[in-house]
Amino acid sequence: MLRLTQKAWNNVLIFSMLILIVLLNYDRLFGSAEGGTQAVVKESDFIVSLQINQMTFERIGTGWRVMAPTEAQLPNMQSEDIDALVAQWQRALIRPSPENLASELTASPDYLVNLSVAGEATPMVMGLLEVDNTAYVTYGGELYLLDFPTLAQLLPPDA
Repeated sequence: MLRLTQKAWNNVLIFSMLILIVLLNYDRLFGSAEGGTQAVVKESDFIVSLQINQMTFERIGTGWRVMAPTEAQLPNMQSEDIDALVAQWQRALIRPSPENLASELTASPDYLVNLSVAGEATPMVMGLLEVDNTAYVTYGGELYLLDFPTLAQLLPPDA
């Protein structure tokens, strides 16, 4: 066994703890070169309203109110289905797109989404589009790739 003084053992312990902290927080400290994924909605945020094109899902107490321009456009969804749809938005992940799309494509997305979270005065406005079987999200003037879930999982069945 090594014969070290009390002071030397304290230094060994301190440096080993520093190395452990760096290893456990490596992603946060050094990040990835490509920017990595980010959540559309923070874990702590609570979605109170979701509008996809002209269909609106609005939280009323513990349930949901669904509105559409006409009765025929109302989706055939139960409260559990709407909860699952909103949960998909809560878990959605995006990452910066390495390529740019033509401005004509991003100017007219397939789906326009307004997402309101509790405590925020203005909703998040984003566009969803699919080009060559790749789902893109436009938000804040930036183009992102949709990492999780799929585009179909973020839309009501009749959208």
